[in-house]
Amino acid sequence: MIAEADAVDLVQRLNRSAARSRPIVAVGLLFIIGGFIVLAVYLDSERRAALHFAQEQVQRAHDLDQTLDAAALIVAEPHGGAGQPSQWQRLSKLLNVAESQVNGLDATARAETPSVTPGRTVAPSGDTHAAADPTPAADTAPPKVIRLYFHVTDPAQKPAAAAVAASLSGQTLGASTIVVPGIELVPGAAGVDTVRCTKAAACAYLPKVTQWLNQRLASPKLRPLDLSARYGNSQGIKPGTYEVWFGTGPIAVAAGQ
Repeated sequence: MIAEADAVDLVQRLNRSAARSRPIVAVGLLFIIGGFIVLAVYLDSERRAALHFAQEQVQRAHDLDQTLDAAALIVAEPHGGAGQPSQWQRLSKLLNVAESQVNGLDATARAETPSVTPGRTVAPSGDTHAAADPTPAADTAPPKVIRLYFHVTDPAQKPAAAAVAASLSGQTLGASTIVVPGIELVPGAAGVDTVRCTKAAACAYLPKVTQWLNQRLASPKLRPLDLSARYGNSQGIKPGTYEVWFGTGPIAVAAGQ
């Protein structure tokens, strides 16, 4: 049987050992918790990178679909006559754009999803709008593709707008190929008969784009509207994007176009 004095001494020694162990256990727990936090941050970064990559792929596929739709409109135009060479020239340019988009999709489909460490962003490849980098480098070169997104205020305007879109798609402005990805109905829209831009790089070419459109439209005559001060920091807008907002009047291509 252990003596009372020995029992007291044993308890005291155990208490001293426990007191010495507590800081070590606490530090160990802190390291474990810190490790879990770092792992959680890393996994979240990987998840966001994978999501960003997937969104880019979806956008590339959507752009390709719109380009092919524009090409289909040209194919549907009446064949023959003096306008046939221009028709096939515009179709050829659109098919070149589509080929570039297919190559971009193919290259990224064969590659693994990029591994991104915290603080890095995925570098987009190919022709993409992008979820743009939050701090993109300044780009003063003309865009490879100029995208004109049409907006009409009346459903009855859609056939005329589609005819204009088909006549413009595949034409060139300098070194840029024109694409009209779609026509959206916006009843009661304000600020119509305008060509709008939202990014400074695109707005630098806004007067030239507006002039080019007005030369090819019998009606209406459009005016430029620079919205870069309001929307310049918006994300997900590709280079060379412009919005054409038609009013309630007639929409028609100029003679000879």
